[in-house]
Amino acid sequence: MTKQIKLVEFQEAYVQLSLDEARALSESDFVNVRPTWINGEYAVKAGAKVGVLSFDEGLVVSVAPKLPMRRVVTLLCLASGLADWDDRLIEIDDSHALDVAIAEAFLNASERVMRLGIISSYFAVSDDLQSVKGRIDMNRYRLRFGITLPVSVDYDDFGTNIIENRLIAGASRLLQRLPNLPANLHERLRRISAYLSDVVPAGRHEARNSVVFSRLNSHYRPAVALARAVLEGASFDIGQGSRTSVGFTVNMNVLFEEFVGAMLTIEVRRHGVGTIVRKRSDFLDEGSTARIVPDLTWMEDNQPKAIIDAKYKSLDSQQAQEADIYQAVAYSNGLGVEIGYLIYATEMAENLLLKIRHSAVAIFVVGLDLNVPYEDMRSQFEGIANQLPATQHPELLVLAAGQ
Repeated sequence: MTKQIKLVEFQEAYVQLSLDEARALSESDFVNVRPTWINGEYAVKAGAKVGVLSFDEGLVVSVAPKLPMRRVVTLLCLASGLADWDDRLIEIDDSHALDVAIAEAFLNASERVMRLGIISSYFAVSDDLQSVKGRIDMNRYRLRFGITLPVSVDYDDFGTNIIENRLIAGASRLLQRLPNLPANLHERLRRISAYLSDVVPAGRHEARNSVVFSRLNSHYRPAVALARAVLEGASFDIGQGSRTSVGFTVNMNVLFEEFVGAMLTIEVRRHGVGTIVRKRSDFLDEGSTARIVPDLTWMEDNQPKAIIDAKYKSLDSQQAQEADIYQAVAYSNGLGVEIGYLIYATEMAENLLLKIRHSAVAIFVVGLDLNVPYEDMRSQFEGIANQLPATQHPELLVLAAGQ
């Protein structure tokens, strides 16, 4: 018999668990588990990870996000770096669990591609053949130590085995492994796989492979975005030893950071004001002892110009948390920049500018409203990107903070 535990982000519940169930939950690192004073009772607390996991022990744990499910799926698509996304392109029931919601959205988008017709194009092939075709790959061929056949070659072929179709096929195959999907969704996924049976499914390491959109493949845009979200977010065979779990989970802390990075990257490219580098490592001290890794670093001419830290947390007092400010100041000092950004996943009455005493550093605190339509959300990032070139002139940011 299946035992279900349903939580919301950061919610705690007291449940009866066997020792094996408690150990499996703890090892999954999906939720926090601790025993109480009552025999067999455990406090199970959700963190920032959302989604659904099914365990060998017959236990299913689901953590729902605080955001509407439609918006979480939109953030997953935007975090993949897909520009000009329109969240009206996806159809999602906000009452569904994350695994069902992502599967349903993916199916709706992919079935639309199938109705409008899958496309064929040229794609690169590296293969070992009995005869020469295309260009001989001499580096691979030399490794054969005198064996003449097969011949290692690279050539271009024409067909449906292009990255767009491969991403859809790969996501469809992964989603079929989710045990909690309704039978009708499993059947629809099998039809997608059968339709693309001649296509080599993409693996998770290929999720970010470049797709160039044009008039010919524009109808692929939602399906490709959702396929990337599936390939990067699917969590299979998690656990230690003989305990495994299968499901679809998303760390909202990581998702928010990747979302902010992807959106800022789009904007700085559009404005031509440097580049955004994620998780750039450096040191706080001259002896290179204390390592610092800002979430994002704005670079120009290969030099850091500003640090950006994304914080998936609410600000009930409309003030940045002191620990976050200390961290941003340390990052700014360590990199020798004068501006640090703290970007929170919460709506703020107004943006704040904190000028640090006895220092040239200023910390700009920005709140993002994640519930607004995509166009309004993009406007928020456009405002941040517009201010990035002004980091050498903090007085300009003072004006911006007062707007």
